[in-house]
Amino acid sequence: MTASKLQCNDASYADPKFKPKRFKDIQRSPFKDRCILYLHVNDMIITGDEVQTVKDEIQAKWEMEDFGVAKFAVGIKIERDKSGNYSIHQHRMINHVLERFNMSNCRPASTPFGYNIELLKSTDEDHAIFIKQNPNYRKAVGSLMYIAICTRPDISFAVGVLSRFLEKPNQLHWDSFIHVLRYLKSTDNLTIKYTSQRETDLKPNPSWTFPEGASDTDWAGDRSTLRSTTGYVFKFMGGAISWRSQLQPTVALSSTEAEYRAITEAGQEALWLMKLMKQLEIPVNTPLKLICDNLSAIHLAQNPVHHGQVKHVAIEHHWIREHVSNGTFKMKNVYTSEMIADLLTKNLSKGPFVKFCQMIGMTNDVRIEGDC
Repeated sequence: MTASKLQCNDASYADPKFKPKRFKDIQRSPFKDRCILYLHVNDMIITGDEVQTVKDEIQAKWEMEDFGVAKFAVGIKIERDKSGNYSIHQHRMINHVLERFNMSNCRPASTPFGYNIELLKSTDEDHAIFIKQNPNYRKAVGSLMYIAICTRPDISFAVGVLSRFLEKPNQLHWDSFIHVLRYLKSTDNLTIKYTSQRETDLKPNPSWTFPEGASDTDWAGDRSTLRSTTGYVFKFMGGAISWRSQLQPTVALSSTEAEYRAITEAGQEALWLMKLMKQLEIPVNTPLKLICDNLSAIHLAQNPVHHGQVKHVAIEHHWIREHVSNGTFKMKNVYTSEMIADLLTKNLSKGPFVKFCQMIGMTNDVRIEGDC
């Protein structure tokens, strides 16, 4: 069964104006009843006001097998406790990767990268020696990408850095990949937890019921290119729902410029999330809060005057000013020690790394152990 069949063959189902990735919203009434369908090939998850009614209607027209409460979706384990809190993880997939690379019994590590490690481009000689002995670097890094995208923002920076060397890896790059596996071994049961409002304050807590985002950069952090890494993360109901760690396409001439670019990228993702939540009829208060630890970048986003140090910045990065001025976003400054997006821009020591993981809703009922 496809979404198009479901919509076209029944006039009671309306095609949404906004079509987010992997989601389909089916509205049975403009006033009350709502049902949201998640479709992926032949798998479907249904949630909403009249789940059983919708299942009955689908089964009346197409063959469908009902597996009950959702527990898995595209390799992601979904768990719900008695308090209504949800958690997601990929314990099974992580263990499969560990087995694939003979790391099931490896020595654990407490962070994805060894502290203070610096990866550089490989020389032709080092690459030639390594590739003869081990041609599997691309497959190895690729095995981590889906995990980093879906449920493990804590390894996103590490996987992003390793991806920079797909064309010409060497032994040090491979050793760093192995270190990520050692970290995954010690945190294979790490989950992202989304806490129900019932467990929060008696009064509605905006940081739970409305999304908020944080962005950061590591200015000129890539020593091979001197480009900066953009990182952003958005939280909802106490857990991370969207994140990214990516090398900026060009060199930034100042930390202000690098941070300003990151704010713009975070703002674009925020706008998409707001549209998605509006379609799903989840209340979103505006302005949505965007957190940054660079005051100069915040002032630039709030002030339409062209400052001398950024007068060369491309027009598309000034997009954020318009949305701050019209009330879509509100900038907030925090100390660097409280900047959760640091997790996505640089190699951190164990203390701040664990702290930021906890701040984005990552919990581990087992342990985070091992050396760095």
